[in-house]
Amino acid sequence: MKTTTLLPLLFLAACQSANDNSSVSDKSQTDSTTQETTTIKQKRVTGVGGVFFKAEDPEKLRDWYRDHLGLVTNEYGSLFEFRNTDKPEEKGYLQWSPFSAGTKYFEPS
Repeated sequence: MKTTTLLPLLFLAACQSANDNSSVSDKSQTDSTTQETTTIKQKRVTGVGGVFFKAEDPEKLRDWYRDHLGLVTNEYGSLFEFRNTDKPEEKGYLQWSPFSAGTKYFEPS
């Protein structure tokens, strides 16, 4: 039995919302009566866009997941739909995609 080594990569979707109120305050005291506050807006991870990994034979692996686990697959892998827990009317998507072991797609990471 041949073992396939998978190198999982998670694609994290990071974005800054216009209404995002997250910030970090840096307070420094210049003397005993004056205090200056600097607010720095920080970006936040808002979700996972997919699971992308390398495989020796991505087509055979997609077929196996289709045949044994029931995934609906296409040439890119499989797309999962989910709902936002806090806002169930909002749909989200996660892509599952095996890539060829020799792909340069993930470079330079």
